[in-house]
Amino acid sequence: MTDVWSNWSGWVKAWPKELAAPSTEEEVAEALKTAAAPVRVAGRGHSFTPLVETGGTIMTMWALRGVVDHDEAAQTARIKAGTTIQDLGPELFERGLALVNQGDIDRQALAGAVGTGTHGTGGALGSVSAAVEGFRLATASGDIITCNRNENADVFDAGRVSFGSLGVMTEITMKCRPVYALEETGG
Repeated sequence: MTDVWSNWSGWVKAWPKELAAPSTEEEVAEALKTAAAPVRVAGRGHSFTPLVETGGTIMTMWALRGVVDHDEAAQTARIKAGTTIQDLGPELFERGLALVNQGDIDRQALAGAVGTGTHGTGGALGSVSAAVEGFRLATASGDIITCNRNENADVFDAGRVSFGSLGVMTEITMKCRPVYALEETGG
């Protein structure tokens, strides 16, 4: 047994056999091939439900962080799955981009916000997962597949809010918008 894993509040705890902390996509794939089952993926632990609780392996994505690439003309960015929303904002800002929408908690990992269907603000805007243009997914067998509207479209549709049930997202391509200033009004 390893040490206890808990969510941010300490209300959800697990005592997994293994904790895996891969730092590359290849390490994610290898860990999936050798990990004690079942494997659950932890973002930043902001869920209040026992999504990650397991006696098998908990895989954290904390080391997979940062913007990989961006396309200013298409207004998209490829982002490593463990990147927090908090860290993503400044990285996108440097590239003249911003997320289309986000929730009120910025400590979440992007893959966690996508996988749990985190909602944003505003009645006319979709959830964080609605802005997903594609992703790379490590399957239980350790294969890496690319998913978007044209490639593995069925997995793409199911994977945008899958709670980690289809595999481990390693990289996410997000639709962005030009950088903007946000002003809070009211009380």
